[in-house]
Amino acid sequence: MRRRDFVRSLALGAAGVTLGSLRPFEAHGQPVAAPKRFVLWTTQHGPPRDTWKMSPPGLGAAGSADITGLDAAQFGRVLEPLHRVRDSVSVLEGLSMMSCMIDRTGSNNNHGISWSNLLVNVPYNSTDPFVGTVADNLHPRPGGASIDYHIGQQTGGGARLDSVMWSNGGGRFGSQFAFSSNDLGQWIVPNSNPTNAFNRLMGTGLLVPDDPMGPTDPPVTREQLVRQARFRAYNVALTHFDRIAPQLGTADQESLIAHRNHLERLGMRFRPGGTTPGPASMAMCTPEFTTSGDTMDDFFRLTTIALACDAVRTVSIDARQLRGSQIGGADTDDVHQAFAHGTDARATMMMENYYRFHAEEFANFIEYLRGVPEGDGTLLDSTLVMWVPELATGTHMFDDAPTIIAGAGASGFSPGRYIRFARDIPNVGCGYGCQYGTVGPGRVHLFVNAMRHMGMSDNSFGRTSATANDGSTIDLTGPLSEVS
Repeated sequence: MRRRDFVRSLALGAAGVTLGSLRPFEAHGQPVAAPKRFVLWTTQHGPPRDTWKMSPPGLGAAGSADITGLDAAQFGRVLEPLHRVRDSVSVLEGLSMMSCMIDRTGSNNNHGISWSNLLVNVPYNSTDPFVGTVADNLHPRPGGASIDYHIGQQTGGGARLDSVMWSNGGGRFGSQFAFSSNDLGQWIVPNSNPTNAFNRLMGTGLLVPDDPMGPTDPPVTREQLVRQARFRAYNVALTHFDRIAPQLGTADQESLIAHRNHLERLGMRFRPGGTTPGPASMAMCTPEFTTSGDTMDDFFRLTTIALACDAVRTVSIDARQLRGSQIGGADTDDVHQAFAHGTDARATMMMENYYRFHAEEFANFIEYLRGVPEGDGTLLDSTLVMWVPELATGTHMFDDAPTIIAGAGASGFSPGRYIRFARDIPNVGCGYGCQYGTVGPGRVHLFVNAMRHMGMSDNSFGRTSATANDGSTIDLTGPLSEVS
């Protein structure tokens, strides 16, 4: 069996997460460049103003500074969990939610403005408002495709799926929608069940009518057929581990052993048909996750699987509003009204806890990606990960919005830095939602960086310009050169 076919068989059993370094091989064993991937993570509300910012020594009003030599305390309370992955992430200060600011008119609530503009840079659709009849509750719809959907449509042809959109139940109004939208401006309903998401990724149609290790009765449902197919493919994979290993040099053997060990650890997150977890060779029979209810972690691990076995190259994940008990309060607390909108000391502390919790999740995800060897590096090297909060602050601001990026070293990104952008662009007249008289560049420029990373030549996404209060033109084209 050729290496490529071997890895494909592993993908059928959801084991591809461990074999990133073996997957990019064509016939005759000649390596090819790993495909580029893009992951977009959105979270609700925003951290309290300035609590997430860092002050690296020597950094002025604008510029960048290395953060790899800082100690954990210098990351501040909110972003301290990122310290353990500091060489893989960059923190961007000063970016504005320019599309939201441009469209900030009338009495629309800023949450609604963000829902329709966070990942889109075209005028929103207010002709068919969403939810309610009171003016303050009218929410516009997106005017076009979100950046994740657009990139997936343009670059996803080499993978099984163009793109996927997942949520751990945190989409607007439950799981009805999140922030992603298609070309028609329709919100995409996220998949909020990891098992269903796994089935869509790995359900290949290679269904076998029998399984020598399983029951003698023929399967009667598609689910049973898929389960048997995965079980069979997984055991084929284990056999070829042992068959290929003696043909490799010492270094490659060690890498392969590490792959197998990682696979077995991953396998323990699955269990067959509601029984007690057993050996890894049995544990991959079904994609039912065995966690304590941490669906977001499931989706991060599932994303790692999906990217490593090239089932999809563009993934967007939306995080639900955290519960009060997750941030030091009680589940009876009204996180939205009492904390996100609050300005007193307790509300500030709780929202610091809120984003510290997310920083811990983000750091875990980055460790998953960089723990997968691929070529001379890791899966993270070919993956651009972008963390985008819904708002700049919980109090609905649009300017100076926190943005965290990671990975993409293979595309020239230089992680391990704190980048501060000058706030020297005239205000576009957003009124409520902007604290400063001048603002920093729009986050839409970073979307251009994402498209370039994915091999696209686009120099803009949506609007190409905006008009400031003073009548001057704001250029919205081009990438952010500072991140590379």
